[in-house]
Amino acid sequence: MANEVVKYHNDLNTIPMRNWTAEEMNFFFAIIAKLRDEGTREVYFDKYSLAGLANYTITHNKRFEETMENLVKKISQIHYIERTSNSLTLMNLFSLFHVDWSDDLSEMTAKVKVTEQFEYIINRLNAEFTAYELEEFLRYAQHMLKQFIDC
Repeated sequence: MANEVVKYHNDLNTIPMRNWTAEEMNFFFAIIAKLRDEGTREVYFDKYSLAGLANYTITHNKRFEETMENLVKKISQIHYIERTSNSLTLMNLFSLFHVDWSDDLSEMTAKVKVTEQFEYIINRLNAEFTAYELEEFLRYAQHMLKQFIDC
C-alpha cells in the first residue's frame, strides 16, 4: 500500500456513498487507485493484494466474502448522468466487476474494467480532480466509522 495515490475526477464526488461502510469505501478507493493509468484494460486482484491495498485484515473468510458481495451490489448502482442543454447521458463506471472464490473461501480473485465512457474519471485528469494518499483516506474512514459507532 505504500505510496499509493488515489486520484480521480471530481465528478466521482457526486456519487452518493452515505450507505457504504468504511470497509466498502476502502476497497472501492483502493481499486480506483490501482485502475489509474490502466485505461480500459482489465485489472486483476487476488484476495491478499486487494486486502493489503485496503488495509483490511482477513480474519474470517466468510466476512470477507460478505464485504465483497456488498461492495459488488453497491458498485452496480454507481452511475453518472451527464446533462447538457439538450442531452442526457447515463454512464456506468465499470463494464466488468467480477469476483470469484474457491468453495472453502481460501482464495478469491477480482477482475475490474472501467467503461470507456467513464474512463476520464480516473485516467484523464488535467483539471477538476481530487488526489490523496490511500493510507490517509483509510485512516480517515476508520476514524469516521469509530465516531459513528461511539454515538
